[in-house]
Amino acid sequence: MQGYFTTKSLALSAKLAAGSVLTISRVVAGSGKTQTTAAALPGPCQTLAVNSPTQSGNTATIPATLAAASASGSYTLTELGVYANDPDEGEILYKIYKLSNPVIITAGSQTVLRFYLEETVSEDLNVAVSCSPAGLITEEKFSHVRDKVMATNRMTAVTRTLAAGELQAFLDSLPRLLTGNVTVNVSGTLTEALSLHNFYGPGFLTVQAAENETFTLTKGLKGSNCAVSMILRGLTFTSAEGNTGDVLYFADCGAVYLDTCTVTGSGQDTGIFTDRHNQISANSCQFSQLNNVMIVRNNGMVWINCDSADDCHDNQVGAWVSHGGIVLLGGSTPNQLGGSYNKKQGGMIVKADGTLL
Repeated sequence: MQGYFTTKSLALSAKLAAGSVLTISRVVAGSGKTQTTAAALPGPCQTLAVNSPTQSGNTATIPATLAAASASGSYTLTELGVYANDPDEGEILYKIYKLSNPVIITAGSQTVLRFYLEETVSEDLNVAVSCSPAGLITEEKFSHVRDKVMATNRMTAVTRTLAAGELQAFLDSLPRLLTGNVTVNVSGTLTEALSLHNFYGPGFLTVQAAENETFTLTKGLKGSNCAVSMILRGLTFTSAEGNTGDVLYFADCGAVYLDTCTVTGSGQDTGIFTDRHNQISANSCQFSQLNNVMIVRNNGMVWINCDSADDCHDNQVGAWVSHGGIVLLGGSTPNQLGGSYNKKQGGMIVKADGTLL
């Protein structure tokens, strides 16, 4: 991260040399590319919490904390603007710090970034750095956000038993950072698409049919930007007549495990669509009445292990791989996944014996 003095700060420097105190009024996060001639950040996103500075020799260090939990909206962090008080002009944009690598800030998430901003001051001229309380979020005011994040980090195992209609609200209420294992036992029928988005961390998220119950999804499941491992067990997916979409859609997810799931299509839809780096395992699952059993593209990979060749039937196209997509067939999985043929456009299909199809 590189700091640049603004045009206004050069004028202030002469006053500091005459004995004025450098007073930092606030530190603001921005998503633009502010020029040093600017009077303010054109797109301020949130104000950082600032602690009292420390000084060693002629270097003053200002600790500043950014918490996504307090952001009013999501943005891409590209710069920090440090504001100071000019004794004649009032508050000015004093310095701009440019990030070498932009950071995506998701509002409401548990992302916390700590910055240590260094300012060179003249020790012999008795120039100090102080933070004005006006318009500043102090560490004390910020403490509730810190406590929330620390409490989230101590999350352990969580198990819930829910009706289908309660599932989405429960998932939405979870912290995006999962440090423990979350297991949800579900029963009933869900008539809206289930959404799993933006989870990350070392935890596992398991959604499964409750014991001796069925959990049916009629509008499928959509997962994106999930770095946690997800387990979907014993789920029944059924498509309405005329559906032409994807029953299970995954993009930018990590490891997804489908276990003993049943996917029954409309004859015009796709069972699994995976795009961009997903790794999906389908063990002891059944796929039928699908236009495409699976479409695997952009470095995605699917391993499918059927207990019987009859577990895939009445499909049109089996596996469609492209742009580096890979399908691995295991167990008794038929080569065409119960379809008439496969499609390959820059992808690879490997049979259960390890040879290429």
